[in-house]
Amino acid sequence: MTLPNREVRIELNTRIVMSFIGNAGFIGNTLDISESGVMIITGYKPPGIRIGAIGIFKILHVEIGQKKQSAKVVRITDQGVAISFLSS
Repeated sequence: MTLPNREVRIELNTRIVMSFIGNAGFIGNTLDISESGVMIITGYKPPGIRIGAIGIFKILHVEIGQKKQSAKVVRITDQGVAISFLSS
């Protein structure tokens, strides 16, 4: 059995804020980032967040600007959330 190729992941540790309609959201630290998304470690399973939810994230403490980007939740674990970047 051949497994599909995973995208190259780059280890990255920075703070990120993810917010959703209805005041749901969370703050966490990035674990790694790829061309299509990022894994965010929160230390808990964020309440009220579901797979497929679309929200806005912002990376904190970045000198290149504070641009917000849309993303979709693709995986939820007991320790965090993986999001997929959406086209702007």
